[in-house]
Amino acid sequence: MKIFPFSVVLLATTAVPAMATVDAQATGSTIAIAQDDEEIPVEEGTSGEIVVTAERIRGSVDTDVPPVEQLNEADIASLGASSLTDLVAAVAPQANSGRGRGGGMPIILLNGQRVSGFRELRDLPPEAIRQVQIFPEEVALKYGYRPDQRVINFILKDNFASFATEFEHAQPEAGGFGSNELEATLTRIGANTRFNLDVELERATALTESERDLIASNGSLLARGGNISGLGLNGVISPSLNAAAGSTVTQAGVPIGMKDLFATEGVQTTAASHILEGFVPTYESTVSANLWKAGAGMLGKLNLDQFAMGSSNETSYFGAVKNPWDLNCVPGGSSGGSAAALAAGFAPLVTGTDTGGSIRQPASLCGITGLKPTYGRVSRLGIIAFASSLDQAGPMARSAEDCAHMLTAMSGIDAGDSTSADRAVPDFAAALNGEIEGLRIGIPREYFNEALNPDVRERIMAALSLLEKAGARLIDIDLPHTHYAIATYYVIAPAEASANLARYDGVRFGHRCDAPIDLEDLYLRSRSEGFGEEVQRRILVGTYALSSGFYDAYFNKAQQVRRIIAEDFHRAFETVDVIAGPSAPNVAFQRGAKQQDPVAMYMEDIYTLAVNLAGLPGLSTPAGFINGMPVGLQLIGKAFDETTILNTAHRLQQDTDWHTIRPNFGAFQS
Repeated sequence: MKIFPFSVVLLATTAVPAMATVDAQATGSTIAIAQDDEEIPVEEGTSGEIVVTAERIRGSVDTDVPPVEQLNEADIASLGASSLTDLVAAVAPQANSGRGRGGGMPIILLNGQRVSGFRELRDLPPEAIRQVQIFPEEVALKYGYRPDQRVINFILKDNFASFATEFEHAQPEAGGFGSNELEATLTRIGANTRFNLDVELERATALTESERDLIASNGSLLARGGNISGLGLNGVISPSLNAAAGSTVTQAGVPIGMKDLFATEGVQTTAASHILEGFVPTYESTVSANLWKAGAGMLGKLNLDQFAMGSSNETSYFGAVKNPWDLNCVPGGSSGGSAAALAAGFAPLVTGTDTGGSIRQPASLCGITGLKPTYGRVSRLGIIAFASSLDQAGPMARSAEDCAHMLTAMSGIDAGDSTSADRAVPDFAAALNGEIEGLRIGIPREYFNEALNPDVRERIMAALSLLEKAGARLIDIDLPHTHYAIATYYVIAPAEASANLARYDGVRFGHRCDAPIDLEDLYLRSRSEGFGEEVQRRILVGTYALSSGFYDAYFNKAQQVRRIIAEDFHRAFETVDVIAGPSAPNVAFQRGAKQQDPVAMYMEDIYTLAVNLAGLPGLSTPAGFINGMPVGLQLIGKAFDETTILNTAHRLQQDTDWHTIRPNFGAFQS
């Protein structure tokens, strides 16, 4: 898809010129200065005092309290702010109060008058501002606020007009959809009037199967009629299965292991936490419901890092998960229980969720295939939330083909989830053909840095060379803001976790402390006992980032950087079809090796976090072994183009047997 942005900004201002000899605007007064030798006459009967009178600047605050800071037009221009939001952030050190309860956000005035909220003036361009006044906390009392907030007064120019417009066109190349977006803003300020008009138009063309070159499939791994058929007398699968079911079973669905983050009606769902121990949902998650409709059945619930917060599966209340390739090592997280069960052969298919790499990183460490779909491809309804703007459920299987079957069954629009995308669901398995001739694979320089284990680098490049031999082209690319991904993620994700986990209070469901003294004691002890150390750490970090005085400095700034990271991918996909690199910087490490160093643990997700921040699909496929431990190759695709990365992985799996090798439990001791 080619995108052609076009923007025009026109600014026109008319203002009263300042006097050449006296800055009346800055001082609010006019003073006559005597010459050096000129004697000033004093009229008889007067005191000899000089009385200065001046007219107050139109729009200034009517108070005798002097401002702590004043900015004129030149000062405002020097800050380089592109919006009033940026301008407020630039003056935050002077505008934020340190009094009382930590000081709230400053009070905003426009021409000395209260406004309904910052929304009323946020669309005004900085060029419309004549002067900015910042007053101390005492002035807040004049407008009916507490005296622990400073006051910012924006004084508009007497005459100002501006018009800004932005147009963006996206054109499909080989399948997809076209889109047009137009934004226009008109601002006019007169002597006694202010007019703002904002217009946004968006149009997207329809996406049809013919545009995507899809072929309808007659069958599926998850067929409604069952996937396993008996071959014996009367087609019976097994006498023991008959006894368990209480009837003759001739067909059965594929058994699936469910990560214990999906609500399953009538079956305990805990998110591997103590606070939800004993919680039995009365409803079914959309993902599990879709799988049951497709003919699958639940084998059981699988362990995970508590509330999906972790990279090693060591934070679960129910105990750590072991890696079947080496029982002394971690399986990765948070979907480590799913990855380990699949690698060990306990289940043929499993589900996972991926907030920052929680499908792809354990898939890499356990030698299986794991896919994080595009944000919105799969419904989040009924999945216990960690970070709502990042969470996405996906399939985990031994092969890309099995993942394709699962993804088709799991996907689709859901009226109960506002983040669910209204997109057609192709038959992903039917689209697999293994042909990658001419496929452009981008190799980010930032993914092959000093943080990458040299042996992992060697295995990844060997796997990429096989794809190159199959007809793909390897192209060096840059994702220049990758190094901001960890910091950005660990502001946004904990902030959203802090809000999502506030509902678990020991009152309505889950763990409740014994004999609480009062309501405060109930909350405090129930949450302290119910949440593990890592969950508590992230709640505290997130609460801090959302607190008054820090929201703009941390959470809002992180969201701005998130957009920049997404734009890096957007630019890269203008020249490549797939982006490839390592899924993790190392193979599986020893249990306990990084539990006391949270930063070192967070670095294990260095190559996966940015994909979640950008909302793109990502897949990990086996790429060989290092001393008997699996290595994973990560493939990143364009939004809603899971087909390409699945087909690329499918081709690699046709040329190798890494995905078919199973661990030898007898080689290791627990």
